[in-house]
This record gives sequence, C-alpha cells and structure tokens, in this order.
Amino acid sequence: MISPRLLLIALVLGLAPAVGSAQHHASGTVHLNQNATYPDAPKVAVVVGAKGGEAAQVVSDLDGRLVWEGTVEEPADYHWSGESVGIVRFDDIQEVGMYRVHVEGLGTSEVIEVRPNAFEEATRLSLRALYLQRASVALPVEFAGVWQRDAGHPDDQVIIHPSAASEGRPAGSTISAPGGWYDAGDYNKYVVPAAVTSYYLFGALESFPSAVSELDLGIPESANGAPDIVDEAVWNLRWMMRMQDPADGGLYHKLTHASFQGWLMPKDVTAPRYVVQKTTNAALTYAAALAQAARFLPAYPEYQSLADSCLAAARRAWAWAEANPAVTYDQNAMNAQHDPDISTGPYADGEYDDERAWAGVELALATGDATFLDSIDFTRVFDAPVPYWEIDTGQLALRSLYEGTGPIANTFREQALAGLRRLADHQLALSDTSAYGMPINERVDFIWGGTSVASARAGILFDAAQQFDDRRYAEAGLDALDYLLGRNPTGFSFVTGLGEKSPHNPHHRPTVADGVEPPVPGMLVGGPTHANVTDCPAYPSEFPAARYVDAICSYSANEITTYWNATFSYATAGAEGVWR
Repeated sequence: MISPRLLLIALVLGLAPAVGSAQHHASGTVHLNQNATYPDAPKVAVVVGAKGGEAAQVVSDLDGRLVWEGTVEEPADYHWSGESVGIVRFDDIQEVGMYRVHVEGLGTSEVIEVRPNAFEEATRLSLRALYLQRASVALPVEFAGVWQRDAGHPDDQVIIHPSAASEGRPAGSTISAPGGWYDAGDYNKYVVPAAVTSYYLFGALESFPSAVSELDLGIPESANGAPDIVDEAVWNLRWMMRMQDPADGGLYHKLTHASFQGWLMPKDVTAPRYVVQKTTNAALTYAAALAQAARFLPAYPEYQSLADSCLAAARRAWAWAEANPAVTYDQNAMNAQHDPDISTGPYADGEYDDERAWAGVELALATGDATFLDSIDFTRVFDAPVPYWEIDTGQLALRSLYEGTGPIANTFREQALAGLRRLADHQLALSDTSAYGMPINERVDFIWGGTSVASARAGILFDAAQQFDDRRYAEAGLDALDYLLGRNPTGFSFVTGLGEKSPHNPHHRPTVADGVEPPVPGMLVGGPTHANVTDCPAYPSEFPAARYVDAICSYSANEITTYWNATFSYATAGAEGVWR
C-alpha cells in the first residue's frame, strides 16, 4: 500500500490517475501561470501571434464546459522574444476549479487552478527542496519518497587547503564540517549563498508568519515543536558555524572538491574535499545571517542556547572582517600560488559596502548596540537595488529595518519604508511597460539565475503590499510569480514539479543519477539568459527571453541553487501572507 506521503508527492507531481479529461490540449502559444491563483486575484494569459479582438474562451479542464468568453486585447511587440503578443484578462473566473484558456485559431493554454491558498503548495515544495539538498546524511524513503538516497560526503575529514592554512590548522590537516546543503547542481558548499538562503527563511517567518509558521515540510524534525522552516534553517546554520576558524573568527569561503565531479550520486563521489581561503564577504555574510538567526531562535526552547552561540559567532566574524576589511576570493591568484588548483564556483565579490551594511544592521538589531552602524554606508541600504545572484545584500538590510522591532529599527523605519516604496514603484513601472505585463527588467534580468531576480522582485512587491496596504503591489507580485510559473515566452514553469510544462532535465546531479523519472521537485531553475554560453549544442532561440532549454547540459539556464529557491519561497510565502 502506498504511504500517504508518497501519495501526496504523486498527486503534487501529477502522477496520480486523472479524474477527468479536457476537450482542449495545450498548444504552446497561450501562456499562463500553470500553478494556481486566488479567486479574487487578476487572471492573465498571454497569446503569441495575436492580432487583437480574437475570441477567447475559458473552459473547465474537468469536463470541457465553457465558463467565460471574451476577446484578446490589442497586441504589442515583445522584442526580447521576437513575438507579437496579446493579453486575455479573465478576472471574472472566481469559482474554485481547473481551467484552460482557448483562443480560436491560435491555441490553448496549460491548466491553471483557481483556489484559496494558491501558493501554499509552491511554498511547501520549494522549502522541501532544501531538505532534498541536505549533505552528509541519508534521505530515507519516509521523508524523501522516491528521491531517497544514501548518505554521501560525510565531510568529517576536510582538508585545509594551503590558501586556508594557519598556525593551528596547517595545510594538509583536517577539520570536520558535515551538514549543510549542496549549494547547486554540484556537490560543493559555499558560505556566502548559504547565508543568504538562511536570511530568506527567517525573513519569511518574520514577514509572513501565517504562511510558513505551521507549514509541515515532512522533514525529520517536524515533530520537535519549532516551525519546520526554522528547523531547515538551523540545519544550514550548524554547518556554517563549522566553517568558522575558532582561533580567529574568520570564515573559510567554501567547502569543495578541487573540481566539479561527475554525474554520480553523493555516496559515489569520494574525491578529497577542501576548505579554502578565508574572505571578508564570507565573514560579513555569515555575521549577518547568524545575528539575524539570534533574534528568532530564542522563541523556541530547543534552540535557545544555539541563539547565544550564533550571536557570539557573529560578533567574532564581524571583528575578523573589521581587521581584514578587503580580503577578496581570487581563485586564479590563489591557484597561481597553491596546489591543488580549485576550479569550482568562486562566488567572488570585491565590494564589501553592501555586506558590511547588512552585517552591521543585523548585529545592531540583535544586540541593540548602534555602534555596529558606525562604519556602514547607509546609501547601500536606503538606495539598495533588487538583489541579484551576485549577492548584492543591501536590500536585505533594508528589509530588516522596515520589518524589525526595537529602538534601532524604529529610528530608521521611515527611511527604510521610503526605500521600499522606491523599489516597489520601480517594479510597477516595469509591469506597465511590458507586453507580457510582468515586473522584469529585460535589459539586466536575463542572466544566470535571472529567475531569482524575478523572485526577489515579487518578494519586494509583497512586502510593499503589506507595509502600505496597496493592492497594486500585490497584483504586480502575482505578475512576477506568473512569469516564473509559465507566463513567459518559453511557456515553461521554471519550478520542477509545478505545472504541466516544467523542467524535467535540470542541471542537477542527483536528478541525473538517481534513476527516478521525475526530477527532484520544487527546484527553481535559472531560466532564460542572454549569456553566450555554449554548454549545450543548441538553444531554441537567440532572443534573451526565450533562450532556454530543458537539458542537463544547460548550466547557464537550467541549473538550480538553494539561494534561488529561498527567494522563490519568500515570494510565494508573501503571496500567501498578502492574499489569504
């Protein structure tokens, strides 16, 4: 007999038997959110090749019943994909159900579901994907279902690379640093993105507690009394704490193989692992993430002592960064001096004002000590841009100030809210000028990990909707999620396991090697990119908005990372927090 957990996974992935059949089938020319939306929310489909005025219909996917008729709006050129597109608005559909949009002579969409709590399952799946990225531990069938796997990378004999050598830890000696998450489609672990991922998990709990505080992720810690989202963050925090040198408080930049390994399961990858050079941005992002965690963990009895340890560790990392204010991770320079060469992801950043601002704000909020703000550049906070994958962290400090409590947050809240409004208004302007009606800055967003930028935009808009009680921001936030889930020139939902047309071949080693047909679910892939990368033989289009292929070879457009997932989880939690 199939377990309830496996049945739930099967239902989520569409593997359970269908209860009805549609009279229309998706054509690839009518694009919409393939997950779900709320009964009282705007509902938009984009029609490729429309001339305007064509008859549009919405039909029930259960029985083919016609439930709405209308027309396609006047089209506009979308030169980022080389298309002429028109919009169908079917806001009148408020009855719970499964629907398709059909435009005579042009095509039929995938299914969209109308229901309350429309993004609850998307939030759950994207957070569960972090559990399925856990390192150094087996994932048993009870919790991982068909994606069970044996433990790999125990990381209890990690070698000190010569670049990381110190008097107490000479090159070639070993440390123990198990746990954490595999950062991306490879098997390495990186402090900077791990810190950002942790931030978004606690941030979702702070901003949208109704959406995540009782969300059951089905993980081993689910019955311990703390929210599952906190348990998952703690799994990562404990690993990051093992990356701090106890002698001086500095942070090793990453724990890594010397090079990217093959398409194998974790247990089969046995090449040596190293910790490499301590860096300023690793220390500062670590200090920020642990100081933030120290504000939330005391609420849970099982984590009260950990909160104290986090704050002490954050202080020591801050002190190291103050004494070492500009230590950049330069992998080429490091390899010129030390063996073995390291060729995995650098996550290098030569600017530290944003990380210093984020760390200073988090430590000030956690301690009440305003002296942590003395050395920071507040222009990196109040005028912060939308976070990009390169980890510009000023907006994280901004969010903590307008969401935080206490005297320091109160002092800066008015300026922080003004910064939020500027950011949110910019997103509205992007939606107003887009033929697809989405808050995407096409000139800069089609990059490696561009979907995480769209997620960050959505999160900012939901923050603004909540702070200013303004429906315009909430609607634009849904536009951004619509983009991620199928209302885009590729027609793909960019989250594995969500939507009829979602990635089946992500650049993700466990998915390739596990022998299971469906990919690990809930992972946000990077999405279209204008980068001229030749990682695959061919892409279906050279237009930036459509330069995407669902292929294992595509690390440029089809890889995953934990921190992209975290921005998406924050955004979907925002939708639930604002709309439910």
